[in-house]
Amino acid sequence: MTREMYPDMTLADMYDPDKMPEPLREAHTALDIAVDGLYRKKPFTNDEERLQLLFALYEELVSKNSNAGAVNSEEEDESDD
Repeated sequence: MTREMYPDMTLADMYDPDKMPEPLREAHTALDIAVDGLYRKKPFTNDEERLQLLFALYEELVSKNSNAGAVNSEEEDESDD
């Protein structure tokens, strides 16, 4: 693990943009690229674009779960008869 290469640095120092070691920055960039690739092939241009997609996916998921819950409630009401 890259962070283990810097045992004398605190997390605050490691993640300070002015003090972050280059290997750690590179590791995070590689991780961002790998995770972003799970969502789409085209890289995100910035964090705002990434967040827009993630919130849209979240809204879609919540909407599907809300609709599924409504159907399940109706089914429970019918089974009580």
